[in-house]
Amino acid sequence: MELERFLRVARGDEPADMLLANARIVNVFTREIVEGSVAVVDGHIAGMGQYEAKRRVDTEGRYLIPGFIDPHL
Repeated sequence: MELERFLRVARGDEPADMLLANARIVNVFTREIVEGSVAVVDGHIAGMGQYEAKRRVDTEGRYLIPGFIDPHL
């Protein structure tokens, strides 16, 4: 992943690769569920909120939750 491109997308200066819109986002740290959108660039989350994107996927209120990382890492 190119860090400069990632930062441009996170700032909103460049469109994300994909926007997962209208999602229920689970915050596993605060145990909250917030409604919003998630911007993705090069397979990584660049931010939450309103972003321009090359591809927009309407999640229709589905839940987004972070996946588990291999415990051996």
